[in-house]
Amino acid sequence: MIEHTPAAQEDRYPPFSPWIRRVLWIFAITALAVSCFLGFRYSAIHLSDFTGYYSAAKILATHDSPANIYDDDWFKHKVRSFDIAESTFVMYVNPPPVSFIMLPLTPLRPFHAKLVWNILTLSLLFLAFFLMRKPFGLVGHSGYEALLLATLCTVPLMRNLQRGQIYVMLLVIAVFLWRGYIGKQTWVVGVSLASLLLMKYFGWLFIPLLLTERRWKELGATLLCAILGFALSVAVLGLTTYERHIEELSTAIRNMDTAFTGLPCVPAFFGSLFVYHPRWNPYPVAHIPWLATFLSTASLGFCLILTLRRRRALKKREHSIFFSVLVLSVIFTPLAADHHYMLLVPPVFFMLSGINWIEIHVARVLAICVLVYAILGWLPARPASLENGWMKLLSFPHLYAAVFLWYLLLFTENRFLMKTNDAV
Repeated sequence: MIEHTPAAQEDRYPPFSPWIRRVLWIFAITALAVSCFLGFRYSAIHLSDFTGYYSAAKILATHDSPANIYDDDWFKHKVRSFDIAESTFVMYVNPPPVSFIMLPLTPLRPFHAKLVWNILTLSLLFLAFFLMRKPFGLVGHSGYEALLLATLCTVPLMRNLQRGQIYVMLLVIAVFLWRGYIGKQTWVVGVSLASLLLMKYFGWLFIPLLLTERRWKELGATLLCAILGFALSVAVLGLTTYERHIEELSTAIRNMDTAFTGLPCVPAFFGSLFVYHPRWNPYPVAHIPWLATFLSTASLGFCLILTLRRRRALKKREHSIFFSVLVLSVIFTPLAADHHYMLLVPPVFFMLSGINWIEIHVARVLAICVLVYAILGWLPARPASLENGWMKLLSFPHLYAAVFLWYLLLFTENRFLMKTNDAV
């Protein structure tokens, strides 16, 4: 599978044999073509999640009341006034700054705007690809660039295109955060992490990591950028918008709206077992909402503490720690869906690129392929709402695979080749 030449052994990534490289490039290009075909075909018929982002920006552009985007009935009425039939999207899970993202597209009609956004999404995909090449230390003609492109062009990309989601853009920001983290670039970390926090409340788990490592400059830069971004947002949108958002979000948390979604995330996993809903989860193991909350919180605490404790044993493996925290950030996001798993591409590729393919057994290769497919592939699972009791455990294969990825990143250092790359 791997060329055993002296030069190859000196490379960080011993190159795959020519036929494997050709297969990888064919697979990567085919995966890109299929993702684009299915993504753009669906987008020509449905606006899906793009409805929310576009409508919020349209309301801001027309000088309407931004605070009302968190009034579901008002927002749905406004969406219909823009000649959009899909008016079921609600905004309470999105912070007010998401209203800025689609502002440049508001002069366009909805479907034209989504087409432009999807084209921009593909451009951002290739930007993420090129941004990851240097910190991963990819060498030319080794086959690993094809492997990276193949992992990028999977089901999460297709879902982002279909739904008009923004997680490819968030992937680019997360890559900048990673480069800043391993390169100790204060302002790159500050701007990137503040951007994730302001747009999606995403990435807050990196704050305990920075605290543990006493990286006060990066924390200060993050705090300053977040304050400036918040102040700018309030100046444009008004403080009332944030007040309405917090009210709606608090109500949703109290009602445990995210607990019975059946999505591949930890809160939904425990919610499907212990939170009853007559429509979305009629057959839980038991209706014990506080237990679902406790188990989700305890799991987060346990995983985070374990990750931070492993930091001492992985002093020269900053990549492993960063990607472990990134995995936790995704799977503990209350509404993490397929498109969120776009952010797991760097950890998945890190695992793949660090494996000693020269010595690995064929059975293990197959097991790794199954794991990657379970994370990034189209793996139909029976909805949790249709299962009874403990059978709901069969409805979360994506989540199980992501948890196992987190485990591999932390506890299989002897089987990986990658070391910290200072050239970022």
